[in-house]
Parts: sequence; structure tokens; C-alpha cells
Amino acid sequence: MSNPIYQPLSPDEIRLLRFLPGNGIIAKLETWNLHRAHEYIALSYTWGLAPYRGDRPSDVTYAITLNEHSFSVQENLHDALMCLTPELRQHDRLLWIDAICINQNDIPERNAQILLMRYIYEHATLIYGWIGLPSDLEQNELAIQLMRKFNKVLHEGLVTINDDMNAVASQISPDNKEIFPEVGTDCYRGWLGIQDMFKRSYWRRTWIYQEATGPPAYTRFYCGSSYFNMTLVSAFVFMAHHFSEFTQLEFPFRNLARGPLFAISAFRTEGVIAHGDSLLELIDSLRGTQASQPRD
Repeated sequence: MSNPIYQPLSPDEIRLLRFLPGNGIIAKLETWNLHRAHEYIALSYTWGLAPYRGDRPSDVTYAITLNEHSFSVQENLHDALMCLTPELRQHDRLLWIDAICINQNDIPERNAQILLMRYIYEHATLIYGWIGLPSDLEQNELAIQLMRKFNKVLHEGLVTINDDMNAVASQISPDNKEIFPEVGTDCYRGWLGIQDMFKRSYWRRTWIYQEATGPPAYTRFYCGSSYFNMTLVSAFVFMAHHFSEFTQLEFPFRNLARGPLFAISAFRTEGVIAHGDSLLELIDSLRGTQASQPRD
């Protein structure tokens, strides 16, 4: 009996999602040659429940319309599609999502497609990293504004201090209330928003090192409908790491740039993988990350 949604793939083929007009999430799968695929976006996200669930019951189920059939999706992916579909539909953008574009019930196909994933992400026009819905919309916006401020301070400083980022950061006074948080201020709420975004499980995923640190010049990290890029992540990581010894910065904030976030920034900005680390060094750098499947 033929599958109403999935048709067999050749070794050099992938499926891409195209979103159709209508109420809700309606899409169709298109088969493309991997090496001649139209411009597409690849989604990076965590499987399972959403990181911020609000008061949703744990037993709620989600579905989209795929190739004119109801297709079950997990909660976090459904949240992502609800936020991203209007833009993708409006601009007729193609999207690659592992949970949908790969027939997860076809083990041989799944194994073959997994081997193509690095190529898929490296050749995507854009990568969208979905970190979940914001727990506080205002804090989320203030967080992104604060990261932009960090990047602006670094950029303007580098113009005048001969490309010495440490010198730029050293000139920032702990009394600067636009950078160092004071309880009750927008700056403080911005730090709380950053804490909420970067404490999420997305940043501890093993797969993020392949998905969101590769060659594409522009990766958008979405928290709800708002997004920021790796440039802002790297600016925040550098500034927060520099300020980590400052007692003026509350203890939870001082730890934000450590661990996986620092490693992700290093992978992206320094090209750690591209420089040919040994397998042992690579395993050591990833040992604090997580994966839903033990084999990963």
C-alpha cells in the first residue's frame, strides 16, 4: 500500500515544505535534487515539548495539514510553525524540517537522510534556530535590544581602538547603567530576558554544532516572532564573559556566557570544526551537550 504523504526518495533527493494559503498550517512536500534544490531555509529546533508551555495541558496534541492529510507534529515544532508560517507563506519560502521532510517511520530512508544533514544545513540559504516562545514578551524585546547595544559598543569601540576587543570592554565602567543591570530598569529586564533565552535546552543540543554554526552567513534565532543573529550572540558572549568577574553583575548573570553558549560562539566565530580538531578534542568539547537519542 502506497504512503499518501511520502513517496520514495533517490539517494540524492530531499523533500522541502511549501506552505499554502488557508487557515492554519497547510503545506505540501516537494521532492528536489539535493544539488539543484531551489533556495530553502533549514529549521534547527528541539524535539518534544515546548521550553515555555504557559498553562497548556501536557496531553494536548497538535497536527498540521500536509499533502491534504492530517499530520501529527510535536508541541515545540507546532509553536515554531505557528510563528514562522505566515512569513514563509507570504514570501513563498521553502523549508526543510527533519521531522517532516524525512519519513521517520522508514528506517532506511531516515538513516540515509541523516548522512545528508550536514550538506543540507551548509547549503541552506538561511537557518532558522527556534528557541521557543518567550515567557515574557517585553523582556524578550528588551533582551534583543540589549544584545544590539553590546554589539554597537564593540563595533564603535573597535573603530577607535585598533581592533582590540578586550581594550574596548575594559573601558566600560561598572557604573554604566545601560550595560550593567540595576533592579527595576529596562536594562535589568533585558538581562532577565537574555537569561530566559540562553538557559533553554536548545543551546545544549549536540546537533546545534552542525545546524547553527556552519557556513551560512546568516542564522536567525527566533524567540517567538522576534529574532537575533549569531553576531549578537557572539557580542553578548564576549561582553558577558569579560564582565563575569565583576561583582556588580548579579551571580546568575555572570554565568550566562559560560558552558555551551561560549562553545557555540567559538565554533561559529573561530571555525573550530573547520580547523580540523582531532576526534578526541571534538568529543571533549561536546560532552556537555544533550541529544534525545542515545545514538546521537
